[in-house]
Amino acid sequence: MPYGLVRNLATWLSAFTLNRAPAHFTSKKGEAGSLPPVPSDVAEQHSLVDSLFGELSQDPATSQKIPEEKEIIKVLQTYQAIADRHTTSNERSVPGQEPRGASSSATSAMLKAMNKDQQESRVTPSDVLNNISTKATQLMELPSIFISDEVLKSYIKLQSQLNRPQNFPTILELYRTKPSPRPLNRAPYITFAEPSPNAPSVAVHPDVAEIALSAAIKHSLPLCLSVIDATYSQTSYARYKIIKSAIVPIAGAVAAPVAAYTLASQFALVQTTMDTTHATTVAMAGIMTYISVVGSMGYIAVTTSNDQMVRVTWASGMPLWERWVREEERAAVDKVAQAWGFRNRTRWGDEEGREWDELREYAGIKGMVLDKVEFMQGME
Repeated sequence: MPYGLVRNLATWLSAFTLNRAPAHFTSKKGEAGSLPPVPSDVAEQHSLVDSLFGELSQDPATSQKIPEEKEIIKVLQTYQAIADRHTTSNERSVPGQEPRGASSSATSAMLKAMNKDQQESRVTPSDVLNNISTKATQLMELPSIFISDEVLKSYIKLQSQLNRPQNFPTILELYRTKPSPRPLNRAPYITFAEPSPNAPSVAVHPDVAEIALSAAIKHSLPLCLSVIDATYSQTSYARYKIIKSAIVPIAGAVAAPVAAYTLASQFALVQTTMDTTHATTVAMAGIMTYISVVGSMGYIAVTTSNDQMVRVTWASGMPLWERWVREEERAAVDKVAQAWGFRNRTRWGDEEGREWDELREYAGIKGMVLDKVEFMQGME
């Protein structure tokens, strides 16, 4: 194995195993404590959202501390509990929409006119949901807030439930590039560590990326592409996948010559037909040939598999290693194409419009092909 690859692998491993969380982030997963009771009154819910945000947005120079992970998650979970009180899709997608079955009689119209001033000043469920979405995003943008894996997951789930994924690309970018706050024992009681945006430890977890992409698909096609760029397309995600899925095969390939020589030496001792040194050489050559052939066949089978591809495939000439590393990115573009294209398979390729042209161009820039002719129905 080349020295450069070994050095890079060691760098990736060290970055992956290091805990990117600040020292004061000592809470265990799920240790958020009991949530404050959610009031039934909408105005009180609105006030609770503001007060919880105010507690975490205090200046560290004044509070002399940095919010811990469990405190941040507790606030986001409380926001989630409030949002659960207003689960009607109409309240999320169409703010201010009247309830179904509202009377349009003359009496109702007169009563509405009489109470117009009171209704205008009243806090609505849509106001609460908008406030939750705004405050959650502002919370992530605070310099003193560290966005850990669990914090990001809670935020993505909350905004997905609210059907407000517009800020996903910005927050996902902050997750990788935001300086990490560190506590100090003296004023200003906070310092910042430089981020490593390409380290595997800052890769967005596949489950979180899937939730974000699913929410973006319901919103707009450009947002989907921005989410893909902020998750699967990043160098940090590629390194995360290599360490998670390829480190064992790579380690096996490195150890194979040593293991083969050890076995060959033992085989040479139990035979009497040739010189021990010559027998060791022959046995090692046979073992390494077997490992190389079988390993190469497995590598080609894994990297050239295309049964999972539907509308988006790799362009000709794409290196096999890159195909495997970027498979999740291709699958995400494929998912977007299936969601935004025609449902009728026979009409695939007939889509038109500026956004669809952008998707086709985006796939081409990424080394992919949307609706490759030879793979379309009836063209095999």
